[in-house]
Amino acid sequence: MRNRFLSNPHSRHSTSQTTTNIVERARIQVLEYFKAQSEYELLFTAGTTQSLKLVAECFDFGGKRSGPTQFLERLDDAQNGTLFGYSTDAHTSVVGMRQVVRSDYVACCYRHEDFLALDGSHRRLIVLTAMSNFCGRKYDLNIINKLQELGNTFVCLDAAALVSCSTLDLSSTRPDFVALSFYKMFGYPTGLGVLLVRKDRCELLEKRFYGGGTVDISQLQEELHRPI
Repeated sequence: MRNRFLSNPHSRHSTSQTTTNIVERARIQVLEYFKAQSEYELLFTAGTTQSLKLVAECFDFGGKRSGPTQFLERLDDAQNGTLFGYSTDAHTSVVGMRQVVRSDYVACCYRHEDFLALDGSHRRLIVLTAMSNFCGRKYDLNIINKLQELGNTFVCLDAAALVSCSTLDLSSTRPDFVALSFYKMFGYPTGLGVLLVRKDRCELLEKRFYGGGTVDISQLQEELHRPI
Protein backbone atom coordinates (compact mmCIF):
# COMPACT_ATOMS: atom_id res chain seq x y z
CA MET A 1 0.00 0.00 0.00
CA ARG A 2 2.95 2.35 0.56
CA ASN A 3 4.47 1.65 -2.84
CA ARG A 4 1.46 1.36 -5.13
CA PHE A 5 -2.12 2.54 -5.47
CA LEU A 6 -4.73 -0.21 -5.64
CA SER A 7 -8.47 -0.10 -6.31
CA ASN A 8 -11.52 -2.29 -6.87
CA PRO A 9 -10.65 -5.00 -9.42
CA HIS A 10 -14.08 -4.63 -11.08
CA SER A 11 -13.51 -0.97 -12.03
CA ARG A 12 -12.19 0.03 -15.45
CA HIS A 13 -8.96 1.99 -15.20
CA SER A 14 -5.22 1.37 -14.88
CA THR A 15 -5.06 0.94 -11.10
CA SER A 16 -7.98 -1.47 -11.29
CA GLN A 17 -6.12 -3.52 -13.87
CA THR A 18 -3.07 -3.59 -11.61
CA THR A 19 -5.21 -4.94 -8.78
CA THR A 20 -6.84 -7.47 -11.11
CA ASN A 21 -3.43 -8.74 -12.18
CA ILE A 22 -2.35 -9.21 -8.55
CA VAL A 23 -5.55 -11.09 -7.72
CA GLU A 24 -5.22 -13.32 -10.78
CA ARG A 25 -1.60 -14.17 -9.99
CA ALA A 26 -2.63 -15.12 -6.46
CA ARG A 27 -5.48 -17.20 -7.85
CA ILE A 28 -3.14 -19.12 -10.14
CA GLN A 29 -0.61 -19.73 -7.35
CA VAL A 30 -3.27 -21.13 -5.02
CA LEU A 31 -4.67 -23.42 -7.72
CA GLU A 32 -1.20 -24.68 -8.55
CA TYR A 33 -0.40 -25.30 -4.88
CA PHE A 34 -3.39 -27.61 -4.54
CA LYS A 35 -2.82 -29.12 -8.02
CA ALA A 36 -6.21 -27.83 -9.09
CA GLN A 37 -5.35 -25.43 -11.90
CA SER A 38 -6.96 -27.40 -14.72
CA GLU A 39 -10.12 -28.61 -13.01
CA TYR A 40 -11.23 -26.02 -10.43
CA GLU A 41 -12.49 -22.46 -10.21
CA LEU A 42 -11.41 -20.41 -7.19
CA LEU A 43 -13.52 -17.91 -5.27
CA PHE A 44 -11.85 -15.75 -2.63
CA THR A 45 -13.97 -15.50 0.53
CA ALA A 46 -13.76 -14.13 4.07
CA GLY A 47 -12.81 -17.58 5.36
CA THR A 48 -13.92 -21.19 5.64
CA THR A 49 -17.20 -20.25 7.30
CA GLN A 50 -18.23 -18.00 4.42
CA SER A 51 -17.13 -20.60 1.88
CA LEU A 52 -19.36 -23.21 3.51
CA LYS A 53 -22.21 -20.72 3.81
CA LEU A 54 -21.95 -19.99 0.08
CA VAL A 55 -22.29 -23.66 -0.75
CA ALA A 56 -25.24 -23.99 1.63
CA GLU A 57 -27.01 -20.96 0.16
CA CYS A 58 -26.35 -21.72 -3.48
CA PHE A 59 -26.38 -25.51 -3.85
CA ASP A 60 -29.30 -26.52 -6.05
CA PHE A 61 -30.91 -29.69 -4.77
CA GLY A 62 -33.26 -29.72 -7.76
CA GLY A 63 -36.98 -29.05 -7.65
CA LYS A 64 -38.91 -27.71 -4.70
CA ARG A 65 -39.00 -29.05 -1.18
CA SER A 66 -42.09 -31.02 -0.26
CA GLY A 67 -42.17 -29.20 3.10
CA PRO A 68 -39.88 -27.98 5.90
CA THR A 69 -36.48 -29.66 6.13
CA GLN A 70 -36.69 -32.71 8.38
CA PHE A 71 -33.92 -34.16 10.56
CA LEU A 72 -33.50 -37.89 9.92
CA GLU A 73 -32.58 -40.49 12.50
CA ARG A 74 -32.18 -43.25 9.89
CA LEU A 75 -30.54 -42.90 6.47
CA ASP A 76 -33.06 -45.37 5.03
CA ASP A 77 -35.65 -42.58 4.93
CA ALA A 78 -33.39 -40.37 2.80
CA GLN A 79 -34.40 -42.17 -0.40
CA ASN A 80 -37.66 -40.21 -0.37
CA GLY A 81 -36.07 -36.80 -0.94
CA THR A 82 -32.97 -34.63 -1.21
CA LEU A 83 -30.42 -34.78 1.59
CA PHE A 84 -27.79 -32.68 3.33
CA GLY A 85 -25.40 -34.75 5.43
CA TYR A 86 -22.42 -34.32 7.74
CA SER A 87 -20.60 -36.28 10.45
CA THR A 88 -20.51 -35.95 14.23
CA ASP A 89 -16.92 -34.68 13.90
CA ALA A 90 -18.01 -31.69 11.82
CA HIS A 91 -17.04 -28.12 12.67
CA THR A 92 -19.84 -25.84 13.85
CA SER A 93 -19.65 -23.99 10.52
CA VAL A 94 -20.62 -27.23 8.79
CA VAL A 95 -23.43 -27.95 11.24
CA GLY A 96 -24.71 -24.41 10.71
CA MET A 97 -25.20 -25.12 7.01
CA ARG A 98 -28.32 -27.12 7.88
CA GLN A 99 -30.10 -23.86 8.74
CA VAL A 100 -29.62 -22.60 5.20
CA VAL A 101 -29.72 -25.56 2.80
CA ARG A 102 -32.87 -26.21 0.79
CA SER A 103 -32.93 -30.00 1.12
CA ASP A 104 -35.83 -32.20 2.16
CA TYR A 105 -33.78 -33.94 4.83
CA VAL A 106 -30.74 -33.43 7.05
CA ALA A 107 -28.74 -36.36 8.44
CA CYS A 108 -25.78 -36.65 10.81
CA CYS A 109 -23.69 -39.85 10.86
CA TYR A 110 -20.97 -41.07 13.20
CA ARG A 111 -18.71 -42.19 10.36
CA HIS A 112 -18.18 -40.89 6.84
CA GLU A 113 -18.56 -44.47 5.62
CA ASP A 114 -22.16 -44.56 6.88
CA PHE A 115 -23.19 -42.37 3.94
CA LEU A 116 -22.20 -45.16 1.54
CA ALA A 117 -25.48 -46.84 2.49
CA LEU A 118 -27.47 -44.09 0.79
CA ASP A 119 -29.92 -45.24 -1.84
CA GLY A 120 -32.31 -43.53 -4.22
CA SER A 121 -31.95 -41.04 -7.03
CA HIS A 122 -32.53 -37.75 -5.20
CA ARG A 123 -29.69 -35.22 -5.08
CA ARG A 124 -27.45 -35.21 -2.00
CA LEU A 125 -24.79 -32.89 -0.61
CA ILE A 126 -22.40 -34.48 1.89
CA VAL A 127 -19.86 -32.37 3.78
CA LEU A 128 -16.79 -34.33 4.86
CA THR A 129 -14.31 -33.29 7.52
CA ALA A 130 -10.75 -33.72 6.25
CA MET A 131 -9.20 -33.33 9.70
CA SER A 132 -10.89 -33.11 13.08
CA ASN A 133 -10.76 -29.77 14.89
CA PHE A 134 -11.41 -31.69 18.11
CA CYS A 135 -8.80 -34.45 18.17
CA GLY A 136 -6.66 -33.92 15.06
CA ARG A 137 -7.70 -37.15 13.36
CA LYS A 138 -7.09 -37.15 9.61
CA TYR A 139 -9.78 -38.92 7.62
CA ASP A 140 -9.32 -41.16 4.60
CA LEU A 141 -10.19 -39.02 1.58
CA ASN A 142 -10.56 -42.03 -0.71
CA ILE A 143 -14.19 -42.12 0.39
CA ILE A 144 -14.86 -39.02 -1.72
CA ASN A 145 -14.78 -40.98 -4.96
CA LYS A 146 -16.84 -43.80 -3.45
CA LEU A 147 -19.59 -41.38 -2.46
CA GLN A 148 -19.56 -39.73 -5.88
CA GLU A 149 -19.96 -43.14 -7.50
CA LEU A 150 -23.33 -43.53 -5.73
CA GLY A 151 -24.75 -41.14 -8.30
CA ASN A 152 -26.28 -37.70 -7.72
CA THR A 153 -24.14 -37.42 -4.58
CA PHE A 154 -21.84 -34.41 -4.26
CA VAL A 155 -19.07 -33.87 -1.74
CA CYS A 156 -17.95 -30.66 -0.07
CA LEU A 157 -14.64 -31.03 1.77
CA ASP A 158 -13.93 -28.94 4.87
CA ALA A 159 -10.15 -28.82 4.51
CA ALA A 160 -9.42 -25.89 6.83
CA ALA A 161 -7.70 -27.88 9.57
CA LEU A 162 -5.97 -30.32 7.22
CA VAL A 163 -4.13 -27.76 5.10
CA SER A 164 -2.59 -26.22 8.23
CA CYS A 165 -0.28 -29.23 8.56
CA SER A 166 -0.63 -31.42 5.45
CA THR A 167 -0.68 -31.18 1.69
CA LEU A 168 -3.92 -31.55 -0.26
CA ASP A 169 -3.70 -32.91 -3.80
CA LEU A 170 -7.01 -32.16 -5.51
CA SER A 171 -5.92 -33.87 -8.71
CA SER A 172 -6.36 -37.20 -6.95
CA THR A 173 -9.11 -36.59 -4.36
CA ARG A 174 -11.36 -34.47 -6.64
CA PRO A 175 -14.12 -33.33 -4.24
CA ASP A 176 -16.85 -31.23 -5.82
CA PHE A 177 -16.28 -28.29 -3.45
CA VAL A 178 -13.45 -27.41 -1.05
CA ALA A 179 -13.50 -24.81 1.74
CA LEU A 180 -10.39 -23.54 3.54
CA SER A 181 -8.82 -20.49 5.20
CA PHE A 182 -5.34 -19.04 4.78
CA TYR A 183 -4.82 -17.94 8.36
CA LYS A 184 -4.77 -21.57 9.47
CA MET A 185 -1.98 -22.16 6.97
CA PHE A 186 0.11 -19.03 7.51
CA GLY A 187 -1.25 -17.32 10.63
CA TYR A 188 -1.87 -14.27 8.45
CA PRO A 189 -3.97 -12.75 6.98
CA THR A 190 -7.20 -13.33 8.88
CA GLY A 191 -10.46 -12.90 7.03
CA LEU A 192 -9.27 -14.54 3.82
CA GLY A 193 -10.16 -17.98 2.53
CA VAL A 194 -11.24 -19.72 -0.64
CA LEU A 195 -13.98 -21.85 -2.05
CA LEU A 196 -12.75 -24.22 -4.74
CA VAL A 197 -15.41 -25.46 -7.14
CA ARG A 198 -14.91 -28.12 -9.75
CA LYS A 199 -15.61 -26.60 -13.14
CA ASP A 200 -18.09 -29.31 -14.03
CA ARG A 201 -20.02 -28.54 -10.81
CA CYS A 202 -20.43 -24.78 -11.22
CA GLU A 203 -23.93 -25.28 -12.60
CA LEU A 204 -24.97 -26.78 -9.25
CA LEU A 205 -24.49 -23.44 -7.51
CA GLU A 206 -27.43 -21.10 -8.03
CA LYS A 207 -26.42 -17.60 -7.00
CA ARG A 208 -29.18 -15.89 -5.00
CA PHE A 209 -27.54 -12.65 -3.85
CA TYR A 210 -25.69 -9.99 -5.81
CA GLY A 211 -24.20 -6.60 -5.10
CA GLY A 212 -21.24 -4.32 -5.56
CA GLY A 213 -19.11 -5.10 -8.56
CA THR A 214 -20.65 -8.51 -9.20
CA VAL A 215 -23.56 -7.15 -11.26
CA ASP A 216 -23.55 -5.48 -14.67
CA ILE A 217 -27.22 -4.41 -14.84
CA SER A 218 -29.87 -4.24 -12.12
CA GLN A 219 -33.46 -2.94 -12.31
CA LEU A 220 -34.95 -1.28 -9.25
CA GLN A 221 -38.63 -1.81 -10.02
CA GLU A 222 -38.56 -5.29 -11.49
CA GLU A 223 -36.77 -8.53 -10.74
CA LEU A 224 -34.08 -8.24 -13.36
CA HIS A 225 -30.32 -8.32 -13.05
CA ARG A 226 -27.38 -9.47 -15.13
CA PRO A 227 -24.20 -10.60 -13.37
CA ILE A 228 -20.80 -9.72 -14.75
